[in-house]
This record gives sequence, structure tokens and C-alpha cells, in this order.
Amino acid sequence: MTKLLKQEQQKKETLFSSFCRFWQYLLDYIICIYMLLIIVVLPFYNEEGYQHIGTDKHKFFRACFTYTGYALFPVLGCYLICKCIRFWREEKGNWKEAVKSGLRSLSITDFFALLYGSSLVISYLCTPYRESAKWGALGWYMGLIPQLALVATYFCISRLWKKRDWMFLLFLPVSAVTFVLGYLNRFGIYPIDMQPRLYNFISTVGNINWYCGYMVTVMFIGVYLFWKTTEDRTKRLAALYVTIAFAALVTQGSMSGFMALGVVLVLLFCMSASDAGHMLLFWQEILLLAVACLFTWGVRVLWPNAITFSDAVMDLFTNSCFPLLMAALAVLFLVYIPYTNRKGCYPKRTFSRLASVVGCGTALTVCVVIGMIVKNTLYPGSIGPFSDNDFFTFSPEWGSLRGASWKAAIMCLREEGWLQRLVGVGPDCMEQFISHEGSLEMRELLQRAFEGLRLTNAHCEWLTIWIDLGVIGLIGYVGMISSAVVRFLANKKGNTFITGACGLCVLAYTVNNFVSFQQSMSVATVFVILGIGEAYTSGRNRE
Repeated sequence: MTKLLKQEQQKKETLFSSFCRFWQYLLDYIICIYMLLIIVVLPFYNEEGYQHIGTDKHKFFRACFTYTGYALFPVLGCYLICKCIRFWREEKGNWKEAVKSGLRSLSITDFFALLYGSSLVISYLCTPYRESAKWGALGWYMGLIPQLALVATYFCISRLWKKRDWMFLLFLPVSAVTFVLGYLNRFGIYPIDMQPRLYNFISTVGNINWYCGYMVTVMFIGVYLFWKTTEDRTKRLAALYVTIAFAALVTQGSMSGFMALGVVLVLLFCMSASDAGHMLLFWQEILLLAVACLFTWGVRVLWPNAITFSDAVMDLFTNSCFPLLMAALAVLFLVYIPYTNRKGCYPKRTFSRLASVVGCGTALTVCVVIGMIVKNTLYPGSIGPFSDNDFFTFSPEWGSLRGASWKAAIMCLREEGWLQRLVGVGPDCMEQFISHEGSLEMRELLQRAFEGLRLTNAHCEWLTIWIDLGVIGLIGYVGMISSAVVRFLANKKGNTFITGACGLCVLAYTVNNFVSFQQSMSVATVFVILGIGEAYTSGRNRE
């Protein structure tokens, strides 16, 4: 009799466990569908070419998280009920210990993400512009609900998604197609008919700022894969991808992309210094960059009038001797490093010192340039031969009118009340604050600079968040991004390729957005990457 009771109990337990797993698998499949839509479909989605492509992509992103939410939350509720029942059976209702265990399982990135999500709600409740704050400014739509959807994306992927390496690698073929299209578009070739054909719209992503933001958010997956892999076939495919990505980057037309590339290459050099194999791979990537530039140089020589846009930086990389110098330097190291390996005397200490010099030198150069801009702006003509260069004079026209955007943003921070400084003016409500509470001086500045166009963001992601969500939101967002980059790159457990690639992607996105802005294309992508990186770093998910 006792044996029969035990068998019956085991049968019930097995049935209950199967019931719990059913909801768990269903959650995983729903999240997979959402991820596939963001990774594969969103980059190509448009309804009328470039006519309303930003709004089109937001509408698609909105549909993705809305319908995913409709499917996800009832299933999540059932799954949590099962978890609670199991906890009650096994732990006898020790809720205090469960809460402590749950808090201990949170990473520092999780804490900052929760703070950021909380700041969105608090800012929305405190703003007088709730109608605008709910979805966000017209054309940008980075208000409360889209931002909360992004935070939910991070937590759902990092906790409920079953880890699949192939899904992360889908970024590579999808982005390669967008890069090829963008490269061809830059020379007036449109395999996909997109109207209107203007220089500042490119590929299937849209405006060059959107295109550049998406590009730097995903391309360094391939860069890191080439640097990390040891398998020959994978390395050849990665080399092809990296060359395509570099060719697209040097012709896309936004300066922020070169900034992101520079920061990532400096970091990779520093990470390579202690290992001869990685240092060799680093210089192979520099050679691939030179090859992409030289190929583009050849195209420009053969068809000099084909290119639809160029500037000084693009000309430096694709219409000067600079790529030849890069190639020569890369070849020099590619000969020198194998030679030292054969002799058994790779100069690890020398390269480590050189990496320190390069890293510190880069930071010092940035500080010196900023100092020169400040000095020449306050005291015109004080930096000698550089004084006449417009780059070293901060004005409303500086940096494609970023001077006006940043000045207006600083004026917003000064004119905010104490509560607004703490919790912000409302999610994506910078424009509302300027039009309703901004000073006459600020509005006149923007009228002169933008000729009546709206200023919905500061063209600096962190500065915009500071205005919209206040100090609390800024701390949450900066902490989430910064901790994720450090933790992903420092991770030594599990699949270090995926965590390292996620770290580089989030870093490049952040560098790009120092002079750019959040938009549905790149921010939806980077939060998927954040969730994937956290899933692999924390190791909480099922394999």
C-alpha cells in the first residue's frame, strides 16, 4: 500500500514538473520569435522606401513588443504560479529566504537596469507631459512604453531564454547584407529600389546616423570572432565579413562610426599585447581594414563620379596614402611577430608597455583636443596654427550643429526645477520642455540653428537621458551600460566569444551615441545583445 502511494506521488510530481517545463519552453519560444524579428526582420523592414522609414521601423518594433507582450505575460503568469507552488512544496513557504536568494542572484547590471526602469516610471508620474511621454516624441518614439519594453527585453532574454549560439551568430549574415547594400548605395547602385535617393539615406536602415548606429552595434561581433576563433573555415568567413564591414564603415558618412572603430581597435590592441597569437590576429584585422580602404580607393579611381558623398575623414581612408601606410605597418608586424615566435622570444613586456602607451596616449589626446577647443573658444587665436580650424572653435555650428544641440541641452539642465533635475522632464520629453518651459534665449538659439525644426534630443544619448530622466535615470542607464561592458569583456567562464563580442558591441554603441541618439533600430538591437551577454555571463539560463 505504501509503495503504491509513493508511486502515485511520484507520478503526480512528474506530471507537475512536465507542466512547469511546458510553460518554460513556451516562454522560450515566444522570446525566440521576438529576437528573430529584431535580429532578422527589423533591419530590412520598410513600407515606402525612405519616405517614412524611421516611423516604419518604430511601428514594426512597437508591434513586435506589443504582440510579444500579449503572448508572453499570460504564459509568464502561469509559469510563475508553477514556480510558487513548487517553492511552497519544497521550501515550506520560507519566503524571507527566497527573497534573499533572489536578491543575491541579481548582478550589478541587473540592479542598474531595475533602477533605470524605475526611473522611467517615476519620471512619467512626475511629468506634466504624460501624453507625449507615454510613447515619446513624434518620429522618435522613445517614451515610457518603448523604454520599458527594452528593459523587459533585457530581463526576459537574460533569464527565460534558452541559450543558442546560432541565434547570436544570425547577426552576421543579416548585417552583411545591409552592409553590402549600403556600400553599393554609396556608389549610386540600388539593388533594392529605395526612394528618394539622397546621400543621407543608405541601405535598408535609413538616415546615415541610423545606419551608422546599427552598423557599429553589430559589426564588432565579426571583428571579435576573427580575433577569437582558431578554426580555419570560421576564420575565412569572419575575414570576409570583417572586410565587408570595414568597407561599409569607411564609406557610410558619419564621423561617430570612426570614433567607435578607433576606440574598439585601441582596446583590442591592449587586449592582444600579452599574447603573440592575438597580436598577430589584431594586425591581420588592420590589414583587412587597409584592404577594404584600398579596394574602395580603386573603385573611386575607376569611377570618380560614382560616389554620392565624401568628406575629409572618408577621403583620408579611401582617397589618400593612409591605407598604404596602414598596410605597410600591418605587414611589418605580421612578419616580425612570427619571427619572434620562431625564436621563442615574443616581446610580451614591450608590447604590454606599448599597449599602456597607446591606451594612455589615446585618452590624453582626447583630453588635449577638448582642452584646445575650450581654450580657443574662450580665447580665439590662442592655439597658434590650429586657431583658424573651425573644429577647434565651439559654436552652434560645431559638429554638424551639435554645438547648438549641446548648448540647448545644457541650458535645459540649468533651467530645470529641483524635482526635474532629480527625475527629469519625462521620457522623451525634451522637446515638450523646450517649447513649454524653455527660455526665450534657448528657443531663439534653436530657431537660428535649425530654422524651425524640432529638437527632440541632444545628439548625445547620455545628455538626453539626463534631461529626460534626471540624475536617477542617468545613474541607472550609465551603470547598466558600463557594468555590462566590463563584465562581458572580463568574463572567463562559458562561451567567452559571445560575452566578449557582446561587450565590444555595447561599447561601440555607447561611443557612437556620445554624439548620436537613441532610435528604435539600434537601441532595440543593443538591448537584445545586452540580454544575450547577461545570459551567457551569469549562466542562469538553460543550455
